This record gives sequence, structure tokens and C-alpha cells, in this order.
Amino acid sequence: MTVTPELFRTRLADANVKKVVVIDDAFNQRALMSLIDSADVDTFWEKLHDIEGSFQSLEQHGIPCNEKQAFEEDGLFALWEARSFFDGPLKEEINILFLTPEEKWSQPTIVAQNLQRLGLDVVCHESFAIPQEGASNPLHDAQVVFLDYDLEGSDKIAVPGAKSLSHEIATYLGGRRGDSPFLVLFSSLNEVESHAETFRETALYLRGSFLFLRKSDAVTLQSLCDHLAPSCLWSRDIGHFRHFFLTLRKQLRDVSTEVEKKLLQLDVQDYAHFQRVALQEDGAPLGEYMLDLFGAVLSHEFRNGADVQEARAALDKLDLTSQHLPFHTQPTASMERIYRAVLTEPGISVGFAEPHPAAEQLLREINCVYHKMPPLLMLGDIFAKSEDDQVLIVMNSACDMQYSERGRDPKWNMSIMLLHGNLESLGEFNHAKHSERMRWLRYNDKNFRVLWDLLTVSSVKLCDFDEWQRENEYKRISRLSLPHSLALKQSWLSNLSRIGLPVSPPIHDIYDMEVFAVSSDGTYWERREMLRGAAIISTHPSETSDKIRFSITVGTRDILFRNLTSEYTVAVGTRKDAAKVALEDPSSWLKLMSEYFAFSTFKDFLAYKFPTGPKPVILFQKGDKPAPSVLGDNAYKTVSLVAVLSPAGSVPDPDPDPDPDPAPVTVPEPDPIPEPETTSEVRAVAFQEAAEEPLEKVD
Repeated sequence: MTVTPELFRTRLADANVKKVVVIDDAFNQRALMSLIDSADVDTFWEKLHDIEGSFQSLEQHGIPCNEKQAFEEDGLFALWEARSFFDGPLKEEINILFLTPEEKWSQPTIVAQNLQRLGLDVVCHESFAIPQEGASNPLHDAQVVFLDYDLEGSDKIAVPGAKSLSHEIATYLGGRRGDSPFLVLFSSLNEVESHAETFRETALYLRGSFLFLRKSDAVTLQSLCDHLAPSCLWSRDIGHFRHFFLTLRKQLRDVSTEVEKKLLQLDVQDYAHFQRVALQEDGAPLGEYMLDLFGAVLSHEFRNGADVQEARAALDKLDLTSQHLPFHTQPTASMERIYRAVLTEPGISVGFAEPHPAAEQLLREINCVYHKMPPLLMLGDIFAKSEDDQVLIVMNSACDMQYSERGRDPKWNMSIMLLHGNLESLGEFNHAKHSERMRWLRYNDKNFRVLWDLLTVSSVKLCDFDEWQRENEYKRISRLSLPHSLALKQSWLSNLSRIGLPVSPPIHDIYDMEVFAVSSDGTYWERREMLRGAAIISTHPSETSDKIRFSITVGTRDILFRNLTSEYTVAVGTRKDAAKVALEDPSSWLKLMSEYFAFSTFKDFLAYKFPTGPKPVILFQKGDKPAPSVLGDNAYKTVSLVAVLSPAGSVPDPDPDPDPDPAPVTVPEPDPIPEPETTSEVRAVAFQEAAEEPLEKVD
């Protein structure tokens, strides 16, 4: 792919890449004179005598040429600097004389000019003297360095292992803390390209912070851009990675020496003490325990250094998610070893699982041929039969399967839980609901993924395990590292212990519907009918991304059909055409009452479009009235009816029209209030009504 210089220049400017240094011995122009053969000088001197006025022309430009010796000592370099001022036959002879120096000088010079055309500040050096420790670095602000491979001018490849000047300069520049420059090694020697990788490795440059470039590929601006653009030259973070690597490299060497000294301080009695005090009851093999112990010590000391923590802190500040550093090849092969170190335990013997080594030794000592100890298994042990069969992994806790030859008997009847999984090639990616994926497993010299099935597990009693593995030809091929084994076990147990949760019954809401149609003058939406209980809200959103689903009753469907029929008789234009198509589509009217419609919580409109029609005819809307914008919106110019849904009872019925000529209201005269009876008379009447026999009147 071609990257235009304008685009690459913009990218460099955005990345704030400004300062470039070009180091090439071709810039030592006096040294270039040594490339001229003496025979060529003799031939040129003879040609001067044949060209009329040649000596006078040389003298006019201040070039010593009275004698041949003076010309060779002082005039040759002066002529080189003034070579562009001549023309004619003399110019041709000068070009022939300087042909070799010109070839060596022109390529790095053109490269520097091309870099300037990319908007970069370019500084050229014929060489670089490495400063003494503590002295200032004259290239401290260089962000990119073009370094010639052959600074000595030997025109040959350095002997493998020999430290050339360019190698020393590259190593020095890479030692800057966190801001080491991007290194471009370039050369005109064809053989250098095959040695560039060795140069990178011995100079301790990470891939991605180093690039080899033939000078012939950089003399045109377009070719230079095409080679530089796919690199990480524009990233200012690569120096932090190199500093991090160099810090870890130094720390690893220092810690290895220090831990070695500490290990030598241990007595043999210390080993016996570990086994007698810490392992006698648990029965863990001594060698495996000590290996884990020393590995923990080495890891602690390795990470505990102040320089390591400083480099780590610098790396923590980086954000590489906003930029993609391009790959030139597939991820490096060393990544496989990193996967192996992270995902699996080291030193696992491939084959049938064997008993505790010390237990077997004890049985041999007592000459017991009738008794056999069970295999010593661990959490995360992976067993496989073939690439086509399922793989199995042990899910029991390691402490339950441990036993001691003297103090702890095996749990013979314990069930060994074996979780099932399927091997996947790296190019295969299957989806399964209840599963966990192991990203990498090496088996039969091939790379696989493992898809563990959390729903499928089998069990074998410990006492039967040895016979089972041999009969079924399952062999231990690896052991998942403890953190990943525990993570897988947690996923399995979480799936196993999950409980079924109840599903709440659907609670529906009753919604009213107001039907609106376009007014006779076509300027507003006019209310046609209020339908109580016309729609049913079937689902309620639990989150803002959920949808509100509703359906309408059969009666509502019929009323919508009746209203649309009425509107069709008065509609005109596209609205009439759309209504006609809808009315002649009985299948859609059947579907209208037999499906759920959905309102997004972020959108208040649902435009119902009949399958046979190009535009919507009925518009369902949430709210209390149709939006005025709908009437004038070209997207809804075919809509004849707007059905506005609202909670039942939230919109009152419209008031009836008042009588324009009400009849007068006659108020009747009240009845006269009777005179009250005496108290004795009232009491006598009350007793008489309550008694079975009439009472005599009381005075």
C-alpha cells in the first residue's frame, strides 16, 4: 500500500516527531578522497593538459594545480567542494574522477533531504563519539536515528560477535531511560540485510523499535515513506518498553547471582527440616516443594528491586488502547513460551500418572509386591487420549488427593472429579453457553484451545484411577497453573450450585386510545374517538434499553378500520392512495390484532406500515396528544390516523356541548311547617305505637 508523503508528514507531526539524526561516514568528505584511486588521479591530470583552459578555470576557483603533488594534497578536496561550478568537457572529467565518492556521499545526503521534506529537523554526523559516563549526550533529543552499518568504511560485514562502531553507538543510544530513539539501520551493502536481525539482538533492541533499510530504498521520497509508515517510528512509548526490558535483564542477572549465594548457604539439615516439619503429614514430594519454594524466592527478589518498580511505574502510565502499533509479522514465537509459563505448570511428566515417589520407594524397601499406591494427582491435571477425544481435567482439591508414605493414608474411596473439555484448533472458535475456554494448550507438538464443558463431569474412585487411565489410554499431558485451575473450579462450582429463580407472572396495564385524524382544512389533528381499554401493555421495561410492548383488542382493530374507511372518503393525494392499499389488505388487519408492538423508551412513535404499502398509514404514539410536527413531516405524509395511547383514566372524557337555549328552571314552593305538638301528646303517641294494646291518654 502506498502512503503519500503528505499523509506521513501529517502523522509525524501529530505524533510530535521532530528531531532526526543521520550518522554516516559519507559525511566526512575529506575521507571520501581516499576512495579515489591514484591511477584515476593520474588519468585526470593528463586530461587537464588536453582540455584547453582547464588549469586557468581551476585557478579561478582557488584550486591548487601548479604541480601534481599540490593538486593531490590540497587541490583534490578543493575541487570536490567546487565541482558544481564547472561545465563542458572539464565537468565530464571531474564527474569521472569523483564517481566513487559521489556514489557514497549522494545516498545518505538524499535520504537526509527526503527527511527534511517530511518536515523533520535533520542533523547529519560523520560519526559519533560516545561520551564518558556522566558527560552530556549531544544526541539526547534525537527521536529517530539513521545509523550507517559500516562507519569504519571497510565495505564488509563485521565478524559475528565483533563490536563495530555502529554497534557500540546503537547500544549507547538504546540505553537512554525511557526515551531511547527509534533506530533505522541503513546500508548500501547488500549482505547487511541478512545480518540485521543479529545486529538488533546483540544491540538489545526490541522488535518494533528497530528497522533495517537499504539506502537505495530511501533515495526516493515515496519509497522512504512506504518503508517507514508501517513501522512504530511515530510512537514515543517504545523507549519505555526497551528501558523496562533492560531493567528486567539486569535485575534477573543480579538476582540470579544473589539467590544462588543464598541457596549455597542452606545446609543439608535444612532440607531435612523442611520435609520433617512441613511435609511429613501432608506428604508433598520434597523436590517439588523445594522447587516451588525457590521459585517463589526468585520471583520475590526479581520484582523487589527499586529499578524494576520504577520501570514498572513508567509502564503503568502508558495508554496503548488509543493507538495500534502495527504488526509486521504474526505475534512472535516467544509468546508461546509466555502462554505456557502463565497457563501451565512446569516439569510435569507426560504419561500415566504415577504414585508418590517416596511411597514407591518404601514399598520396594519392605519388599511388598502385593500392594500398590494410587497415582498422586493434583488440581488441574489434564489427561488426553487423542486429538479427537475429549480431554479431562482434575477438579479435586490437591490437599484431598495428597498422601504420605508414613503418616497419611490415601483416601481410596474418594471420587476424582474429571471435568470434560474439547480440543479446538486455533483457527476454530465454537460457542457454547455453559463453558470456559482455555486459551492455549500444547499437545502432540500442536497448539490448541480447550473449551471446558461446565455441565459434563465424570468421576473415578482413587483406588480405581490407575486401572481406569490405562484401560482408557488417558495420559497426563499437562497441569493447569494454580490460579487458572482455581478460576476454572470456581466457574464449575458456581454453575453447579446455581439455583432456579422464579419468573414473575406478566402484569398488564390497561391503556386508553384516542384516535385522531387530519382536520378538514388539513392544518391540525382532530379528535375522532376516545376508546377506553383499547390497548394492553404486556411488558414493562426494567432498564432504559428495554422496550414497552403492547397489543390492541379486536374491537379496537374494527374501530380503526372504520375510521380509516371514513378518512379514505375525504382524503386526497398520497394519503388517500396509502389508505386504499391498507383497506384492501385483510391479512394485515388480521395481523394487527394478533401481534405485539414495541415502543422504545427513547422513541415515542411507532409507525405501522402495511406490508403491501410503501409508507405508514397508522401512527401509534405515547402521550396525550399527537405531535404537531407529525402533520408536516414528509416522512408521515401518508398517515391518516394517529392513535395516542395513555394510561387508563388519565385523559378525561370531553365535556358535552352546552344547550344554546336552556329552559327556565321552576323552583317549587316549600310546604308549610306544621305547628309542634305538646310534649305530653308526643310522649303518649310514642308509647301507644310501641305497645301491643292502646294506652290511655295521659293528662
